[in-house]
Amino acid sequence: MSIGRSLAPLLLLAGCAAEEPAPRPAPTASCPAVIDHVAEPPASYRVIGGNVALPGPGTVHRTNESGSGPTRLFAKFGLLVRAGTTTELSLPPEWGERARLGWGQQEPAMAQTVSGCPPGWGDGEWSVFAGGLYVAEPDCVPIRVGPDATAELSAGTPCSRPGG
Repeated sequence: MSIGRSLAPLLLLAGCAAEEPAPRPAPTASCPAVIDHVAEPPASYRVIGGNVALPGPGTVHRTNESGSGPTRLFAKFGLLVRAGTTTELSLPPEWGERARLGWGQQEPAMAQTVSGCPPGWGDGEWSVFAGGLYVAEPDCVPIRVGPDATAELSAGTPCSRPGG
C-alpha cells in the first residue's frame, strides 16, 4: 500500500469536517438612513466614546408592544453619531434572550455598526438616527459603544445600578 493511498481516507474525512459558520457582520446604518443633523447633542444626551451620543442616565424610555421574545417591547430614542465616524454598538452576549438594538431602519440585532454622514453633508456635526432598544421585559440595558465604553439605557424602568 502506498503512502498516498493510506492518507486518502484521512483527507476525505478532513474535507467533510463541519465548519463553523462565519460570523455575520453587524447590520450597518449609514448616511442614507439619517433623519436629521444637529450641531451638538441635546442637553439630555451624553457623549460616549467620543463619537456617539445617547440619552443620559436619568431618562426612562417608555416601551410599546412590538413583537415577541427579545423584541416584545420597543423603547424609541435617537442615536447621534459624529460626522465622518463609524462605531459598533453591541449588547453583551448574555443579553441574547433579553434584548436587541436597532437604528436607521435596520432589523433588531445584538450588534450594529453606525456611520455618520461625511463632514459637511448636513447642517451639523452630528448625524441623527431613529431607532432604539427592543426588550423582552422592562430593563436597564448595557450597550457597548466601540471597544471600550458602555452606556446603560432604560427601557421601561429606571437604571438604578451605579453608572446607569
